Amino acid sequence: MAQSPSQNQLKRRYDEAASRAASIVRREYPRLAGILVHGSVARGEPGPFSDIDMLAVTNRKRKPSEFSYFDEDIYVGVGFLSVAELKREFADPKSFFWARGAAKATKVLYDPNRVLRSIMLRWRKAKPPHQILEKSLWDDYHNMIEYSGKLRNGWLKRDKYLTRYAARVIAQHVERSMIALNDLSIISENYLWHQILNARKRPKHLRTDYPLPWDRGDARY
Repeated sequence: MAQSPSQNQLKRRYDEAASRAASIVRREYPRLAGILVHGSVARGEPGPFSDIDMLAVTNRKRKPSEFSYFDEDIYVGVGFLSVAELKREFADPKSFFWARGAAKATKVLYDPNRVLRSIMLRWRKAKPPHQILEKSLWDDYHNMIEYSGKLRNGWLKRDKYLTRYAARVIAQHVERSMIALNDLSIISENYLWHQILNARKRPKHLRTDYPLPWDRGDARY
């Protein structure tokens, strides 16, 4: 039986493949602002079935088409993003927390003018404006309420797919909410609820009690 490669061997193998990929991208697109790699390869902990997620950053509005290939048995995917798009990640409530988290698992492979390093430094230190925080929490809140109803319907109809899918969506939005709440001070159920009650815009159905997606008079509950 063949012995599995050690973590150091995997790291060296994937680092070499990433370096080759960066060289190919630089040769084909010489005017790039820089090149980033994401995920386990950037963290220095690739597994035997990891792939290489590479992002080439351009100064131009018109971007080349993304492409992929295999370096032996390692899958390499190359996407393109403009510098302006990279900077705008923090203006979008839906991508802010993802972008900040991604910054911690991103490695700069090529950055001749230190443009990417400057952006990455701002990413890692960024704190969400109140508007983004409030919008993100509202989006998550509405999705959790909506999919709680779908979860109930899936359970009543014995629809395993709908039940599992709704549960997964709820879990994803709960996770996003917890990430957002890390930027509030004292976290408690009452504190969060008062934040919702005091928000400038509230859904029409919101009352003094916690809204539920089902009828509490239902005997099955």
